[in-house]
Amino acid sequence: MPFIELLKNKLINGPASKLLRTLRFLINSLEFERISVYSSSMAFYTFVGFFPALSATMSLYFLFAQSAPTLDTDYIQLMPDQVQLFIGQQVSKLSTNRTLSLFGALISILIGLSMANMAMRSLMRGLNLCFYLQKRKNPFANYLYSISFTFLFVLALALSLSLITIPHILEILGVTLPFMAAMTRAINVVGMISLLTVGLAAVYKYLPPHKEKRRLRSFFIGSLIATVLSVGASILLSQYLSHFGNFNRVYGTFSTIIIFMFWLQFNAISILLGARINYILWKSMGYASKTN
Repeated sequence: MPFIELLKNKLINGPASKLLRTLRFLINSLEFERISVYSSSMAFYTFVGFFPALSATMSLYFLFAQSAPTLDTDYIQLMPDQVQLFIGQQVSKLSTNRTLSLFGALISILIGLSMANMAMRSLMRGLNLCFYLQKRKNPFANYLYSISFTFLFVLALALSLSLITIPHILEILGVTLPFMAAMTRAINVVGMISLLTVGLAAVYKYLPPHKEKRRLRSFFIGSLIATVLSVGASILLSQYLSHFGNFNRVYGTFSTIIIFMFWLQFNAISILLGARINYILWKSMGYASKTN
């Protein structure tokens, strides 16, 4: 009888019970329905702005180069194979039809930046929800923050894409090292994940109007979780489409666009979930108030 009472006490008050209560609290606190609304807005504006941004990028590329760029599909599986193939097809079409003028490139840049800014504003509203914050009262300050982070995002994207050129630069310099292909791929993987984690932590810290000053490292847990969720969701989506997906049969030529939208949606949800989990961990440790 004492053994039964002891076992019952362990089940009720033991680590397993505390873990289950923590998981239940975490799931109930995510507010997934509201997060999905902002993530859908982020995915939509990113999708709309992707095509003019890619067109402008290719136009500017051909101002300085004559040969078509090649995409390194073995770079890193941060996106499903179908999305990589879709982007590669768009790059090939733009490389074949070099009809966009400099004026057209400027218009495409403006459209792409405008859509990126709208996506950033949706992200700002989503982060305000995740951290229980009110938006800035000054509309000019809101616009300034969103446009500034839009340019920083474009810069970070260009920096991350430059990691792809590391193997080609080494090849041009005549540097040959044992296991160079595996080594450069590992550098690319670590560099991309590190850049994404640090970038998300900076977004969590500086984009929302936090009332309390916090160090950047206090946001790393959420940004790391968001990175893991993003990469994991991309890998799972890729595996599902490879083994179980019937999108081509059901949706035909629209299947790739739908997959691309799914991938953008998953990444947007991952970013907001990382921020929300970061706040929940603060609250569980007594570091956060309802108004942050």
